[in-house]
Amino acid sequence: MARERPLRFPDGFLWGSAVSAHQTEGGNSNSDWWVHEQVEGTTAHEPSGIACDSYNRYAEDWALAADSGQNAIRFSIEWARIEPSPGEFSTEAIDHYREVIGAARDRGLTTFVTLHHFTNPIWFALAGGWGSGDAPEIFARYAAVVGDALGDVLDVVNTINEPSVVAIVGHLMGYHPPREQDLVLSHVVSVNLLKAHAAAAVEIRARSAATVGLPLSVSDFAAAEESPQGRRSRDYLQHWWMDVWIEALRSGWVTGLEVPDQQIPGLGGTDDFVGIQYYSCFVVGKGAEGKARASLPGTGPSREVPDWAKNSDRRTQVGWTWYPEGLGNVIEDVAQTGLPIYITENGIATADDAERITFVDLHLEQVHSAISRGRDVRGYFHWTLLDNFEWNEGYRATFGMVAIDRETMQRTPKPSLAWYGDVARANALG
Repeated sequence: MARERPLRFPDGFLWGSAVSAHQTEGGNSNSDWWVHEQVEGTTAHEPSGIACDSYNRYAEDWALAADSGQNAIRFSIEWARIEPSPGEFSTEAIDHYREVIGAARDRGLTTFVTLHHFTNPIWFALAGGWGSGDAPEIFARYAAVVGDALGDVLDVVNTINEPSVVAIVGHLMGYHPPREQDLVLSHVVSVNLLKAHAAAAVEIRARSAATVGLPLSVSDFAAAEESPQGRRSRDYLQHWWMDVWIEALRSGWVTGLEVPDQQIPGLGGTDDFVGIQYYSCFVVGKGAEGKARASLPGTGPSREVPDWAKNSDRRTQVGWTWYPEGLGNVIEDVAQTGLPIYITENGIATADDAERITFVDLHLEQVHSAISRGRDVRGYFHWTLLDNFEWNEGYRATFGMVAIDRETMQRTPKPSLAWYGDVARANALG
């Protein structure tokens, strides 16, 4: 049943946009993604190049967000710039990011700073990356340097963006760097990412008053074939993509992977919040099977995604179906951590900006409904502010509320930016 509008959000609710360093800054040549974009046979559609030139134009970008009515911004700092060689840290890069953070704060924007958004320094990747046994300690060292240098200006810190994507898409599917296809390695990477998150959170908290959390990629999962094997595949991928991370944040234990169950020191109700990054439901084909433990405590059997969502012709530029109800469902799942929740990414790749407004409106309805059910959701970040470099998709997928002229870098706000800003100013969905 439709709720009577306006739908008002709690006082202090954060309304923001999300961006990432590699996707907007340009010239990030010391990272593994830059190399990935150039090599022969790559899965990347095109190189990032200058991206949106936000390394130089960040103040203009923050002004667009703040002037629209938003009160927060989520962005990443680039590890490959800050630590260009192992153990050697760039004062110039650190000073630059202090200016980036300061420019946002000066505009009245609460900053959500992400320490790792998919990209790694080349030296880290060549030394084994996230599959290396010392990866968590290396990442914690970087977090400690950031905390020492920037702790006085950090508001909120996201440690590692979408760790399940790093593990699965990069180390099993072979679509992102390092383009591995190794099931056991991908599970080792999953554990290392959780260890790295916990260790980095300790370092940041010791050096700042910032709150710290982990932004998760979440979805509702559907079996492509309604058979026992099809459902087992669905359950396994759901477990690994989402439930493993929720359970680790809730209890501190990693269970049900092709590595021994283990407890991660520093996890288990210790985080300040958890991020939700939701775009669509996933349809899972047969073959993704293993030690499936799909159900979290108290959830019962897996939900069934309706046929209309699985088979819908209403799809985004990247082929994802519309399923706003799934956001309400995954909020219920993530709430089992007992932690406050931020929607740290949600948006649509479309050339039709009116469609973008409708999409966001429907998903904000789900957020409001969850809050009405008593879920502690404290903010929403639209992906994304700018039409940027969308990883392997390159520049052909447009998620932004601001168009970018690829020749001049001129920013042109779309109607969705004003609409979203009006929602933010009113703290209500009209």
